[in-house]
Amino acid sequence: VPTSTTSAATPASSVTLSTEDMKKLTGLYRSPAATIRRVTLQDGKLGVDSIVGPRRELAPLAADRFRILGLDPPAHATFSAAQGKMQMSLERPGQPAENFVAVETASPTAAQIAEFAGTYYSEELDATYRFAVENEKLTVRQKGQQPRALTPTTRDGFIGPGGGTFEFQRDAQGRVSGFLVQAGRIRGVAFARR
Repeated sequence: VPTSTTSAATPASSVTLSTEDMKKLTGLYRSPAATIRRVTLQDGKLGVDSIVGPRRELAPLAADRFRILGLDPPAHATFSAAQGKMQMSLERPGQPAENFVAVETASPTAAQIAEFAGTYYSEELDATYRFAVENEKLTVRQKGQQPRALTPTTRDGFIGPGGGTFEFQRDAQGRVSGFLVQAGRIRGVAFARR
C-alpha cells in the first residue's frame, strides 16, 4: 500500500460490521509477485499494512469493500472468498488492481530458521547475500553492509526492513537451495546456495 503524507478525510460510514465478520478478513495476504500485506484488527477497526510500512485503517463501505484511509487519491480494498481461501484486491485510480490470496503466517523455530543460513549468489546481479541467525532471527548481509534482521511471513518467506521479500526454494529432498528476491526494481531474481 503506498504511503502518502496527505490525509484523506474519514468518510461517514453507515456500515457496521461485527467483530466476527472483521476477524474473518484478518491475516497475511500474498500476491503472485510475492508482495506481502497484513490485515489486522485493532481497537475494533480493520487496517492493512506491509509489515514494515504504516498501518492504514480500512473504513467499511460494504461488508466486503473498504476505503483505505490516509491516501489521496482514494484507494479501496475488496475481499472475496474463492476455493476456501480469502482473497483481497487493492485498487487505486489509474492503476491495475493488485490481487492477494490469504496465506498461513509462519512462526518458525530457531532450528527452522537455521535452515536458511548460508551464502547465496546471483549470476544475474553478480551479487552475494549471506544469511545468518542472530538473536534467534534470520539476518541478511551484503558486502560492505551491516546485517539486517528479517521478519518471517510464510513457511519459506521473509520480509526485510525496507519491504524487500525473500522467497526461499527447496530441492527435491526438501533442503533450502536458493531464493527469489523482490526489492524495489529487482523482481524475481534468483540466488543459488553455494
